[in-house]
Amino acid sequence: MRKIPSLTALRAFDAVARHQSIARAGGELLVSASAVSQQVTTLEKWLGTKLLIRSTNSIKFTPDGDKFAASLGQVFDDLEAAVSQVDGRTHGVGVRLSVLPSLASAWLIKRLPASLEDHFDGGLSIDASTDRVDFERENFDLAFRSGSGDYDGCTALKVFDEYVGPACSPDYFNQNAVQLDQVNACVLLSDTTAGDTTSNLNWNIWLQRAGVPQSLDKTSMHRFTDTSLTIQAAKNGSGVMLGRSALIADEIACGELIYPFQTKQISDWPYYLVYPSTPHGPRKAVQNVIDWILEEGRSSEGVVAQ
Repeated sequence: MRKIPSLTALRAFDAVARHQSIARAGGELLVSASAVSQQVTTLEKWLGTKLLIRSTNSIKFTPDGDKFAASLGQVFDDLEAAVSQVDGRTHGVGVRLSVLPSLASAWLIKRLPASLEDHFDGGLSIDASTDRVDFERENFDLAFRSGSGDYDGCTALKVFDEYVGPACSPDYFNQNAVQLDQVNACVLLSDTTAGDTTSNLNWNIWLQRAGVPQSLDKTSMHRFTDTSLTIQAAKNGSGVMLGRSALIADEIACGELIYPFQTKQISDWPYYLVYPSTPHGPRKAVQNVIDWILEEGRSSEGVVAQ
């Protein structure tokens, strides 16, 4: 018989070590923070040593806790690797990521490292889609989405905020020079997949918050079902779009698009990495992708400075 502690207690401590938080560990395991704390206490009693020093708002690992967390993490990594070899969901692919098409083409693809194998165990499979991912039914490890951050049964990590404001080609503005309060005299480009009728990715809401009189009923408007098409139309001089700063940073930098007005707003829909609170995929490989995207997000052009 193997002499090991409760697997429930081991999972709880491993989650605390990875998240550096009892509360976030509880979120992953779908239990309360107090339940996680009790499991860690049970583990400490079994081992006969303190693993954590708890205070009101933080935790600190003891030397024994640091050593055990590292060893336990490796054990779970090895276990997941063994499971992935026989798990029909993996098919030999390291991490499966579902990402918005516009985010994939305008942000993600250009940041992929030259050698995926050097960064991601088993590589990275990218699926461009606007559909909400059902992790219970679909074979994905992560989703990269823009939204409110409310994803039932999932952990959502904010990657970055961005600005949103009117943007167009220099030629279009030279031919249609107007003040902000006259922008509805221009052809407006509308992205029907971005935001909703209550967010400032919608022209009516954006103009209302900017204090611009709204009379869009007779305004010429072109509607697109993909942000990449909206960006291309704006570059072609077809009208004025609500430009999302992270997605048009390159076009702004090279002068293909400009912000003709100074007024910008922080988007109501930041970008999030979403994954099941009990992940399907190989934890170490998934965490590598999460860490990489978070790091890229912190250094991206067009994001809101923290």
